[in-house]
Amino acid sequence: MFWKPKTKTEKAVEAEKLWIQKEKVYLDEPTSFNCPDKSHPLFTIHVTVDRPIAVCYYCSKTWVLNNGNSRT
Repeated sequence: MFWKPKTKTEKAVEAEKLWIQKEKVYLDEPTSFNCPDKSHPLFTIHVTVDRPIAVCYYCSKTWVLNNGNSRT
């Protein structure tokens, strides 16, 4: 069987499935803090109005600024 490139629709469906699987924490206001997961090196999370989604580099835990426009 040969490899074939994914269509835009297939990519969008795959991205949505991955988004649903992620561990997400919703925040009510912009903030900065260290990732609370102690199983990896220190990593600072910055959630701002300009960047409403932040992901830890090590554990992929995701923080979302909950301003009513976020995906659930």
